[in-house]
Formats: sequence, C-alpha cells, structure tokens
Amino acid sequence: MEVGKITKTKCAVCYIQNITNSDLVNEVKYRLNNLEVDSLLSAGELEQLVADSNVLGIPQMMATERPDKASKYLLKGRVVVIVNGTPYGVIMPAILIDFLSSPEDTNLKVSFANFLRVLRVIAAFITLLLPGLYVAITSFHQEILPTSLLFSILASRENVPFPIILEILLMELSFELIREAVLRVPNAIGSTIRNCRSLSYW
Repeated sequence: MEVGKITKTKCAVCYIQNITNSDLVNEVKYRLNNLEVDSLLSAGELEQLVADSNVLGIPQMMATERPDKASKYLLKGRVVVIVNGTPYGVIMPAILIDFLSSPEDTNLKVSFANFLRVLRVIAAFITLLLPGLYVAITSFHQEILPTSLLFSILASRENVPFPIILEILLMELSFELIREAVLRVPNAIGSTIRNCRSLSYW
C-alpha cells in the first residue's frame, strides 16, 4: 500500500496467513490506510505515526534490519511492515520481553539463553534503579552502608560543590552528550570519544 499524499511511499504489510491474527492484520492495514500525511521517508516516522499515544513513551513496536529477526517474529504471529527505501522493518506489536531478547538466543542452549535473558533483566533494573538508590542511600539511609564504604564516599564527595541529586543529573546529561557526540562526529574523533567514555565508566 502507498502512504503519503506527495511521496506515495510504498509499504509492504508482511504476515503469515493462518498464523497471524486476522484482527491484528486488519488493524495494521486500517492504520496505514488512514494516515493523513504528505510524506513518509523512514520506518521511524511510520512507527511514530501508527503507534498509540502513551504518556510514558513505552515503545509499542520494534524496528530491525535483520531478516532472521523479522522472520522469527513473523513465525510468532506478528506483522512486519517494510517501508520502501529504508533498511528497517517495523515489527508490530512489541512487548517488553522482545527488547530483552536477542536473535542469537536461538543459537544457544535453552538454559544458557535463559540465563542471558535473566542477566539482561537484572541489567535493565540496575540501569533504572541504581541512580535513585544511590541518592536515597547516600542522602537518607547511610546506616545501610558499611562504615568503611561510607567514609570513602564521604571523603570522595568532600570537594564536590554540588548536592548528590544535581551530581547524578549532570552525570546522566554528560553520558547523553557523549553518546550524541559519538554518533555525529567523524570516525577518527569518534573512536577517541568512545575510549574516553569507556574510561569514564570505570
């Protein structure tokens, strides 16, 4: 089907008959047919146009450029929309566990693949909760920490002029700035920034 009044970008709705729910296919086709836009240039634009609005910004679709990943989700009963001119296919719908699994998991033994999934879940929780836990413990619940660790934290913070919350926010902002810089600067400089970023993690 064609999307966009001016560009008339061709989009292919891919699914496997008798595996994919027909209501899901009809819903995807309905949303594509009812897009009132002048142009569609990328799969990312399509993802934003078709998705339901949600305040939390939780992704409802997943983009991939791997044919094996797209095939796997087609066999699971999902719909994949391919936009002409872009290397990405949009998998609809996506659930949380889809973002924590890897296409390589199917090449591993089940026990090891499950172990890796559990590690990814733990890493996701650490990423979400660690800054808040650090602020809560160092500001309000110092009794949880061993005395030697508390003294070393206090000694390291002695010359820092900012409160802990501002320090965490500045650290998060600096990581985002470094990530943006790595994506946009030339390769020669980008490798240097990547090395600096890995050192700053340590």
